[in-house]
Amino acid sequence: MKVCEGNWKVPKGKNKNISLKAAKRKAGKLLTDAINEIALEETELIRDKDGEDKLISKVRALAHQIWKSALGYVKITLDGVTAEEIIFPPSLAHQNILLDRMIGKVSDDKSTKKDEKGKLADRISDETVKRINKL
Repeated sequence: MKVCEGNWKVPKGKNKNISLKAAKRKAGKLLTDAINEIALEETELIRDKDGEDKLISKVRALAHQIWKSALGYVKITLDGVTAEEIIFPPSLAHQNILLDRMIGKVSDDKSTKKDEKGKLADRISDETVKRINKL
């Protein structure tokens, strides 16, 4: 794997913004690839239906955690001789994640960014109109 040094220059005749965008895109892809590779490692322990420990991947363990949080659960902690129950209510955000994934709806970050830009442009034009009307 190549290691990038902090001080690098854009070759003459090349646009700095384009090179920076390309570098960010490449770094993002490398990070995504590394995350996906690590996610498939079977390092997490979980109890199966028979009560035996079983190794599963990090992705599967994360899915278990999302399901657990979506449904709500009770955690019992022991402090010396006293036991305390901590109730975690169902998480609506995790329920929405699961339902969206189950019906095939996946969030698209690009579309939300475009919507925000449109709203910002509308706000700027509204502010401009107000200022002109004050004159």
